[in-house]
Amino acid sequence: GILDCLRACKARGIVPDSLGIDSWAQDYAYIAKTGEVLGLPRCYHDPMFDVHATDLERDLMQTPMDICRRNGTSPIRFQTMRQLWYDRRYRGDVFNAAGLWLYIPYLMVYLLTGETCYDDTLMTIGGLADGQTLRVSPNTASLLGIESMLPRRRVRGEVIGRTSDAVYLETGMPPLEVICTDAHDTSSAVSAIPEDGDYLWISSGSYNMFGAVARDARLRDTMYTKRMSRTLLGDGRLCVMSGGAGMYYIQQCMKAWNGQGLELSYPMLTAYAAAHRSERVFRFDDVEETAADMPASMNAALMKNGFSPAQTPFELYEAFCNSLARLVAEGMADVEAEIGRRFDRVYNISGGSQADAYNQRLAERMRRPVLAGLQEASALGNMLAQLEGLGVSRAEATAANTGERLFEMRRFEP
Repeated sequence: GILDCLRACKARGIVPDSLGIDSWAQDYAYIAKTGEVLGLPRCYHDPMFDVHATDLERDLMQTPMDICRRNGTSPIRFQTMRQLWYDRRYRGDVFNAAGLWLYIPYLMVYLLTGETCYDDTLMTIGGLADGQTLRVSPNTASLLGIESMLPRRRVRGEVIGRTSDAVYLETGMPPLEVICTDAHDTSSAVSAIPEDGDYLWISSGSYNMFGAVARDARLRDTMYTKRMSRTLLGDGRLCVMSGGAGMYYIQQCMKAWNGQGLELSYPMLTAYAAAHRSERVFRFDDVEETAADMPASMNAALMKNGFSPAQTPFELYEAFCNSLARLVAEGMADVEAEIGRRFDRVYNISGGSQADAYNQRLAERMRRPVLAGLQEASALGNMLAQLEGLGVSRAEATAANTGERLFEMRRFEP
């Protein structure tokens, strides 16, 4: 796909100044000592990670709290640290043949340039960093047997290398500088917010990631019980992250409704929910995530919560907006309690920020303004990191794009 993009640029006469890559977190691939990629990466949805989710604690005779104190992240069944432990124990043929391992974005960088590296945003969320220093933990690396497999650390804005002659032969594109970004896509998205202070944020997509950029967020045991993690943005700012349900549920509903021949669109649903208000609300824990009939599962959750089922897709979407706003507001309250102070504004970014009925309900539940926008936040954060590497400051970049309205935010008052 990346090569296809470069071919398309070439066909249009566009020669980019640079290229940068961000992606989802946790997954990776091994590189043999002779340079080949050892098989396909495993996906974090692999059911094996459910079966073996507690192997690490059992083998080490440690509690999940012990692990949280070690790396500053709440237990996630498919976390990189757990995947590596699984590989060492059950996939020794691949693990022992590896010379290096690379996160997905840096696997792409390697295929494009031949350079191998990592950045802090992925290591912190992957559980491989020290919970206090937020740099790769030598103790954890030794425990996992990967101390000799760690590639070189890079920082945001640093030029990693140039695309190879092989890429030129494939695409006709001359060598391009490949620049280190916030390679964890959520970190990239948060870094696009045009704000240098501390604030609450939501990166709203199929699933919601949310939290705070806060310089004073300390590592506490309650982070484990509230399922939060301390991670880094590429510019070194401290970020508290948690997560929960998102637009996935309504996306599954849309698939079901379209299959029934209903001609619906998100703007139609949003317009209805903006004009109509009900008290209907459900808990996402009561919705079956893999339900074949998602509208029926959400209606069952409504009834479990004491409400009559929605009679139309519009009513169900309105109830979904109520429920998602409650879930996120409750999660944000936990974040504020953990940090020990109240923030005066909330940014809702990424694709889900277009759901204005949800934005309004969120502002009302949180009793403060919600600033919504940056639909392509991860790409914008990626762009800003590249521009930084090319010598363009953040202020210059945002000012230069004012006419394109890329950084424009819509304000929702409680």
